[in-house]
Amino acid sequence: MISVDKAWQADSDLPEAIILRSGGKISVQGDHWKFQDGVRTVYMNFSTLPAEVLPLVGSLKKVLINFLQINSSEYAENMLYYFRRLANVVAKKKQTIDCIEVVHVVNYVGEAGTDDRLGLEAQLSSLLKRWFELGIDGVADDVPLFLKSRRKKGNVKGEAVITLDPVKGPLSDIELQDLMGAVNKAYAQRKIEEKLFLLTWLIAVTGQRVGQYCALKVKDVRKAGNESPNGYEIDLPRSKQRGLDTRESFITRPLPDEFGKPLWTYAQRVALAFPDLGVDAPLFPQRSKSTESMQTSDTYKMHSDGLEMQRYLVKGLKGIAPISLRTGKPIHIA
Repeated sequence: MISVDKAWQADSDLPEAIILRSGGKISVQGDHWKFQDGVRTVYMNFSTLPAEVLPLVGSLKKVLINFLQINSSEYAENMLYYFRRLANVVAKKKQTIDCIEVVHVVNYVGEAGTDDRLGLEAQLSSLLKRWFELGIDGVADDVPLFLKSRRKKGNVKGEAVITLDPVKGPLSDIELQDLMGAVNKAYAQRKIEEKLFLLTWLIAVTGQRVGQYCALKVKDVRKAGNESPNGYEIDLPRSKQRGLDTRESFITRPLPDEFGKPLWTYAQRVALAFPDLGVDAPLFPQRSKSTESMQTSDTYKMHSDGLEMQRYLVKGLKGIAPISLRTGKPIHIA
């Protein structure tokens, strides 16, 4: 555990606050950086890092500040995760360090074994390369050269989708049909609420990432113009657009009337429930206000974060999920 006095020393030359790439403002004093950046809750806890890497914490914070200002907060959070894995390997030697050497990286790679070793090494390489390039103390001169000398093929993109993995990959057509049948039945029997029913159907119809549904607002569901063959449409915020906020770019998807009409009607009720926000209210508001005070952007007031929505979906659908023919177990919702 990091002592209060030493933590203060590590923070003494840090700014009081910084501006995130997304435009939000957060404090970077102390060992607990917790905030909601758009639809993602970020928690970066430095107090639980092993004592053996304590001399590196001040420099690490400076590097992560750079990641927060240039990259997404999710990416910065991931960098802390990979540093923590390295720190845990260092801690096993029971020797305090103030500089990351090649031997530490070699031990880290060896510890990872064959368990996603290429991915783990690539992520750590990104952190240490940025650290060295910023000229911040803590990384030996030969570490970047060592990392560069290693030939890495990278991760296989979309492997779970291509191989139709029954846990990590998409549902089969039969599984999706069975699941939506179970959702319809549960809603008719009032076993699930309208919000869960509509959210599940929206995912089935549009097939986007959880974060995109978190970012939706009432105004994104609308009646289509006369030139459209569909009665309703939805503007889905794009995800993973480098350098853009989630709601800076959209893709319009048509909605079949039998689903579009109840979704639009539901959206109007949400707007009435949040008179201060109106059509700017989140389409699927957060269930708990515990993270509201951490939100860094007025754009995402009352919006759920991705983890909260995922838990809501899994918990709500777990009890009604039909059996998968591929696994003989209830369909893996997540």
